[in-house]
Amino acid sequence: MKTNRTRVAVLGALFAPCALASAQERVSFVTTLGKDTLSFEQFDRTHDSVVGDWVTTYGGIMVHHYAIHMRPDGSVDRYQLTMHRVSGHVDGTFDLQFVGDSLVARSSGGSEQRVAVKDAIPVASYTIGAYDLVMAHARASGGDSSVVPIVSAFGPYRRGGTPIVFVGGVSARTGNPVAPYWVKLDRNGHIVAMSARATTTRTETLRVPNYDWHGLIAHFQNVPDSVGVAGAPAISPRDTV
Repeated sequence: MKTNRTRVAVLGALFAPCALASAQERVSFVTTLGKDTLSFEQFDRTHDSVVGDWVTTYGGIMVHHYAIHMRPDGSVDRYQLTMHRVSGHVDGTFDLQFVGDSLVARSSGGSEQRVAVKDAIPVASYTIGAYDLVMAHARASGGDSSVVPIVSAFGPYRRGGTPIVFVGGVSARTGNPVAPYWVKLDRNGHIVAMSARATTTRTETLRVPNYDWHGLIAHFQNVPDSVGVAGAPAISPRDTV
C-alpha cells in the first residue's frame, strides 16, 4: 500500500486559529505512520455532544463525519456517521440509537437491525472523539482499571468491551493488554496523544493546533468517486495470489 508522502510540517504551515463559542471546544489531531500522514481529525465537544470529522488519506480521501449525542447522565443516546468523498458523494451512512435496552442500527440502503445492546459507546476505528468518551467513562468508574462497553459503528452490532488501565493519572493503556495502545491525557483527563507503537499498526496520533482540514485535502492524492477508497475499517484489505 502506498501512502501519501506528506510530512507533518506541511500541516503546521496550514494551521489557523478557529473562533469558537464559549460553550464548545474545538480539538484537532493528526495521525502519522513514520513520515506519512494517514489521517487527521477535528471535532467540537460540548457537555452533551461531540461532532467532528475524521479524514483518512490513504488510498484516496474519505471524510467520516460523525455526531455523538449524549444524555444528561453522560451515556450515548445516538451516534450518526456519514462517509463521503471530497465531491460530496456519500459512500455510506450509519445511524445507531439506543432505545430502552436495545440498539437500533440503520445503515445505507434502508437496512435496520434491532439488537439487545445497551449503555455502550459506538466507536469507528480509534477516532479520538469517541475514545475520549471511553476514557471519561473509565474515569467515572472510580478505579484504576475497568472494561468499558463499546460497539462498532460499522457492525457487527454486538456489545464488546475495551480494557482501560490508568497509569499515574496522566496516561492509560487500552486494547489488547499484550500489545496495547498507549494514551496520554491532559490534566482534565482528555486525550492529547495516542500511540500504537506496541501494536502492528505503529501509528502515532497527536493533538495539534486547530487547522482548516478542508485546505489540507489538496495536498493528498485522491481517486475518482467510481474507485473504492482503501481506508477504514481496513487499512490493509485482504489480497489473493
